[in-house]
Amino acid sequence: MKYILTSILFFSSVGFASKNYEQLEQNKKLAFGHLLENISRADTPRGFIVASPSKSDPDYYYHWVRDAALVMGAIHQYLPDGEQKDSLFADFIDLVLHHQSAQTLTGLGEPKFNADGTGYSGPWGRPQNDGPALRALTLTRYAQKLTDETLRVKYYTAIKRDLEYVSHNWQKPDFDLWEEVKGTHFYTRMAQRSALYLGADFADKQNDPKAADWYRLQSQHIDIELSRHWSSEKGYIMTTIDRVGGMDTKHSGLDSSVILAVNHAWEPGLSFGPTDNRITKTYEALVNVFNEIYPINSNKSVGAAMGRYPEDTFFNGNPWFLLTHAMAEYLYKIDRDQEAETYLKRSRLHRDQETGRMSEQYNRYSGYMLGANNLTWSYASLLTVRPNEH
Repeated sequence: MKYILTSILFFSSVGFASKNYEQLEQNKKLAFGHLLENISRADTPRGFIVASPSKSDPDYYYHWVRDAALVMGAIHQYLPDGEQKDSLFADFIDLVLHHQSAQTLTGLGEPKFNADGTGYSGPWGRPQNDGPALRALTLTRYAQKLTDETLRVKYYTAIKRDLEYVSHNWQKPDFDLWEEVKGTHFYTRMAQRSALYLGADFADKQNDPKAADWYRLQSQHIDIELSRHWSSEKGYIMTTIDRVGGMDTKHSGLDSSVILAVNHAWEPGLSFGPTDNRITKTYEALVNVFNEIYPINSNKSVGAAMGRYPEDTFFNGNPWFLLTHAMAEYLYKIDRDQEAETYLKRSRLHRDQETGRMSEQYNRYSGYMLGANNLTWSYASLLTVRPNEH
């Protein structure tokens, strides 16, 4: 009888997992379709990725270097190798080479570009040095598989420009990925370390050994510096240390970008991986704090709605779709599959039920969508959620 019961439970769980996987794949297809709507729009250059079609309250009709790199990274993970992926990357690499040569206020650390392809010159938090690191990382991950030598040289030209910038500027303070605080950031350094780590191998393959040695050395230096972000007193990773400017209201130092850093930038063999106890403790601290401050988290049938950080005041500080997805992605990495699924349920609860469209945020009280509509990063963040059993 015990054997029969165990068998029933096993096959039931397999069926449950299969059904959830199919639902996730269907939702990914919807998300990918909406994501494509924001690439190479009629009034932008080819390869240009608008963060959102929204042009007011907020105006996100720009190509952020960070967002675009993450979107293309998600496309690389989601699409099988073939014509569609190659076409999207062909447009993107041409745009990258153009942007790298464009006149901007902070060179390659410029955060975003106008819809006409020119650099944004208004007041902004700059430089943002996670952008070129993430871009180099995405391009390297894609270019590693290229067999056409001419194409590899083209990609390495763009990659090396970014890596030269990263390798010579990683010690300088910059603005974080939320564009609010100037200092030294865990997320940025994770991206910089992996970009240089992978870039060194690619440089070797491109017969550029001196550059490879330099990138590898700087990656090792960053690896050492990353440990400074761990706070044994607080029991979690501090998102920013050595603040020199920007907002001074983030007193806790607790931030969901730590989980994003693992999802976006960690490479096997490097420290601060998914199973690192310091990452796990930071995840647990995040869940606890957002369960306390978000009324909608009283609904325990779904995963916790996740925001950026507890002191957030942007649009009154609400949960974000991309951060809710990030928790699911992270939990799948550490084999906590059932818990990961609860975050996907949370996301499905708040997005448009018929179309699968997602904004940037959803209200902490009512759960209704708000902020920038059809946020490209929201869609990209769903594409990288990958259950282990598949």
